Amino acid sequence: MKQIIIFLFLSALAIGAYAQDAFFEKYDGVDNVSVVFISPNMLNTIKQKKNNNVSKALKNIRILQVEDPKLVPSIKEDALKTFSHKNGYEDLMIVSENGERTIIRQKMLKKDMSIISLICYSNNELEVIAISGQNISLSDIKR
Repeated sequence: MKQIIIFLFLSALAIGAYAQDAFFEKYDGVDNVSVVFISPNMLNTIKQKKNNNVSKALKNIRILQVEDPKLVPSIKEDALKTFSHKNGYEDLMIVSENGERTIIRQKMLKKDMSIISLICYSNNELEVIAISGQNISLSDIKR
């Protein structure tokens, strides 16, 4: 029984990480949507040039930017579902100012692995950033 519970827990973690990847892959190639993936290899290059704890902790970075206001509502809804409390994300910070809203959430994957997501939107713009890494925190990203 214990092995089944551990297997289900690990499967849930893998599905959660997959859902994040699937969100970005879904919009890759869509007109007026920019999707950037910064791979572990690229981050290793940064790690070699900058010897700091933040670059050592990062595993990958995914960025999505919507440039067409007509696409913002549907992609925003999808982003909010993907990076939701239901999917294991906890709010770290929420800021609403001048018609723009920024939501920063974190999901713990394992004891020392997490994803920090930033969703920033208004009526005309949407940016989503997901940073995966080891022992990363909001204060690390600010540096």
